[in-house]
Amino acid sequence: RNSFHSQGVALPPPTLVVLKDMRPSFYFSAASLLALASIYFAGTKAGWTVEAVAESNAPAKVVWDLIFNMNHWQDWNKVFSITIDGNPLPGKSFTILAKWEDGTTDLAEERIVTVDASNMRICWNYEGIPDWMLSTDRCILIEESADDKGMLLRIRNYENFGGPLAFIVKWLKGDLIKAGFEALNVALIAEARRVMMKNQGTRE
Repeated sequence: RNSFHSQGVALPPPTLVVLKDMRPSFYFSAASLLALASIYFAGTKAGWTVEAVAESNAPAKVVWDLIFNMNHWQDWNKVFSITIDGNPLPGKSFTILAKWEDGTTDLAEERIVTVDASNMRICWNYEGIPDWMLSTDRCILIEESADDKGMLLRIRNYENFGGPLAFIVKWLKGDLIKAGFEALNVALIAEARRVMMKNQGTRE
């Protein structure tokens, strides 16, 4: 009686399929989707910013010209090199190669968004990924102020990140980007001083 018979052939008893073994994988999948959703909404609503600020008493025009002449960045800094056709203009695309302090490199396609010579501000965006996945706003801004010693420049070198991949970039590259921006500022100020001294020697 432990088996069923059909046309004289013994058949095994019916087996009850237990679904409880599927529950862990279902809960894991649900948790994964919830985590991804949390990352997505956190990235799109919050985002994050990396910024490096430096000060200099070099003439504003000298510093701005060094920034504006993007094809020559590699002449005075070791982190970022840019390839662009002619001068930077809104809508123009270019490539930027970053050599991070840990020895890794990143090559990115970018597009100029803002070139404001009167306010000494230039901005560009990353083109490699749709904005709904990763949006960026990279800017270099020069601010002038006066103190007892004369005019002082404040160089703001920053990038805003948004979208669901923003915090992955922060996790993987955040410290490297910060260090790269700081190194660019240091090199920029050093080159501005060199140009200033060269100009003074020429006038003498």
